Amino acid sequence: MRNRRAKKEEQTMQNTEQRAFYNSFRTAAGHQRGSQPSPSRIINGNCTQVLSGLDSGSVDFVLTDPPYITRYKSRDGRTVMNDDNAAWLAPAFSELYRVLRRDSFCVSFYGWNHVDKFVSAWREAGFCIVGHMVFTKCYASSQRYLRYQHEQAYLLAKGTPHLPPGRSQSPCSSR
Repeated sequence: MRNRRAKKEEQTMQNTEQRAFYNSFRTAAGHQRGSQPSPSRIINGNCTQVLSGLDSGSVDFVLTDPPYITRYKSRDGRTVMNDDNAAWLAPAFSELYRVLRRDSFCVSFYGWNHVDKFVSAWREAGFCIVGHMVFTKCYASSQRYLRYQHEQAYLLAKGTPHLPPGRSQSPCSSR
């Protein structure tokens, strides 16, 4: 009984934090409770080509799951384009930073074994790292010394996005 109650309280806490996190994105994008956000668009294509055609500061939020630079090959032989080199990394994040509106977020997944390259590209572009997320999976994508049953992403900021109520000032406030 006590264990169940503790789990329910923990879930309620997580839901509250997730709601606050979501609302911070809406607030940073200029949307207040009850207002209607502008229509969202998902654009699929070569990022450096597509981004070069967008206006500076025209994007409210970026969620990207780029190639991890791991030479990935699925069990059925499929591969991921540009997963064999990092030449695209700095130009792509430089363009993402350019098109992202000031005081906004970018969530970027990354390859853990090349985190140094990703962090370098993010910082070179101007992003400030403000958080890290880990998502567990119900299966292992590979097994070597460990079972890789997770994906991870960094929360990157351009400028100083609004914080959820009750949170302390952003570490990027001086930018």
